[in-house]
Amino acid sequence: MPSEQPRPVRPELAPAFQPGQVIEFCDDFFVVRDNLGASGTVTHLDGQHCSSNWRWSFEDEVCRLATEAELKALDTGLPLVSAALARLKAAS
Repeated sequence: MPSEQPRPVRPELAPAFQPGQVIEFCDDFFVVRDNLGASGTVTHLDGQHCSSNWRWSFEDEVCRLATEAELKALDTGLPLVSAALARLKAAS
């Protein structure tokens, strides 16, 4: 049985994710720790769950940057959310 190869990420997506940004994937949110091109390291907003081989796309689902409105709705005192909001404000 041949091993399934990961689908290539659309090139315009991978460069957009920078460390500290929050991404959304399937209605869940993660902080980008490192971007290695087609994959990277992310931490779930709870700060407890981390993946060091996170694919930016999987089975036709694609990660996207979280919006400011989404971050504000998620801001319940979680340090990673507060840091992401501060980073977003500083960039604008």
